[in-house]
Amino acid sequence: MLFRSAQITVVVTGTCSPAATSTAATLTVNTAPAITAQPASTSVCAGAVASFAVTATGTGLHYQWKKNGVNVGTDAASYSLTTVAGDDGAAITVVVSGACSPAATSTAATLTVNTAPSVTAQPASTSVCAGAVASFAVTATGTGLHYQWKKNGLNVGTDAASYSLTTAAGDDGAAIT
Repeated sequence: MLFRSAQITVVVTGTCSPAATSTAATLTVNTAPAITAQPASTSVCAGAVASFAVTATGTGLHYQWKKNGVNVGTDAASYSLTTVAGDDGAAITVVVSGACSPAATSTAATLTVNTAPSVTAQPASTSVCAGAVASFAVTATGTGLHYQWKKNGLNVGTDAASYSLTTAAGDDGAAIT
């Protein structure tokens, strides 16, 4: 972006006439880079695309994206990581340089990578006497986990990693999932 330009000429006079006027020279005043919209933090699931963008003003802009301080990306106002992996969580910044100094560095945008749920320890089958408590537990990993226990395909229990039948009856024999 050009901040301002002007046409500069000079008129030279002397003892004799006529005066001589120079051709016009252009004065262009360039501006240093300034970030007007910072990259935004984002949260995506593993396997998705994570995109970041910056808006900047100045003359002759160039962009250097950084992931955890290491140069990545291309010379563009946006940067995308394709097929994000679970270990791609990072701080993303961009340095905007231009025809004038100093360069402008963005604030860090956080990339959070969410992972799909995975059962790491299955509920164990159990046998109890009628009237006893039957308890089941599951161990899972992933982001934002919720649990829906089912007995013979019907929803039972609460949103927790364990489920108990407080007084098992003879007709409670079922597959708990």
